[in-house]
Amino acid sequence: MEALEKAHIESPYHNDRDTYTHTGIDLTSDTGNYNVRAVARGKIIEVQNRMEDMFIVNENSSVDLWAGNYVIIEHGNGYTSRYNHLEYNSIKCNVGDIVEEGFEFAREGQSGYADGVHLDFEIKCNGEFIDPTYYAIGQASLPPYKEYTSDVKYLNLNPEADTWRIYPIGVQPVVGNEIAMIYPN
Repeated sequence: MEALEKAHIESPYHNDRDTYTHTGIDLTSDTGNYNVRAVARGKIIEVQNRMEDMFIVNENSSVDLWAGNYVIIEHGNGYTSRYNHLEYNSIKCNVGDIVEEGFEFAREGQSGYADGVHLDFEIKCNGEFIDPTYYAIGQASLPPYKEYTSDVKYLNLNPEADTWRIYPIGVQPVVGNEIAMIYPN
């Protein structure tokens, strides 16, 4: 799923710590102020919507000011996607919301350190920036987000054992009704 429909890349990903680092890619729609879409299913973990478009900040500002209005979505297996420079008051999601792939949650804007209306799109994997280009244009997919239940019971397994048997919660252990077996390394 494309992050921004009918867009072209204004500034590519470039992560060279010795010279210039651009941890995302800048996308601009051909018509301007286009809707920003979630590239994959995920959970909204951070939203900032406090900066009017064209509010003057400089390149040395804190990350929060530099990015302007933004949304961060958590995906599976340590992946997050971040959408920066969103139009002020266009964000239609809240922290904790689960959004589906393709959900339009904001509009590209010019908040933060931005010299024109665009979307700065970033992806991290386990806290490290990766090239988001193929994810932004819909040619690569992020892992599917899965909600985890709080109805989980933990137990300490005997480290001396060779194997352990796992039973569903509320089911009495009977040899033969295992749902899985765990083998130690």
